[in-house]
Amino acid sequence: MCNVGVHQGSALLPLLFILCMDTITADLQSPHPWSLLFADDVFLSSETRAVTQRDTQLWKDRLDEYGLRLNIKKTTYPSTNPNKKSTWRVAPKPMAPSASTTKN
Repeated sequence: MCNVGVHQGSALLPLLFILCMDTITADLQSPHPWSLLFADDVFLSSETRAVTQRDTQLWKDRLDEYGLRLNIKKTTYPSTNPNKKSTWRVAPKPMAPSASTTKN
């Protein structure tokens, strides 16, 4: 077992995250602004909900292949219609709509 790593809060973490994510997901990324990597966050978008949900599942599957995981509890999707109740499923857990886009 390796006990050496980068300390939490290190200035290197965002750079290492981007380098790692950019390498393992290069073929899944869409041109800007449809997929963006920033610090330790990923933004995925598309013109349709179905494509965005499919892309999210593809990213989750790719991360699984490399021993990484998509934190479903912190993963949200924006909604332009706060009155429409909907849920996305990402193998097999539901994702919640983002709170900032569902307020009236």
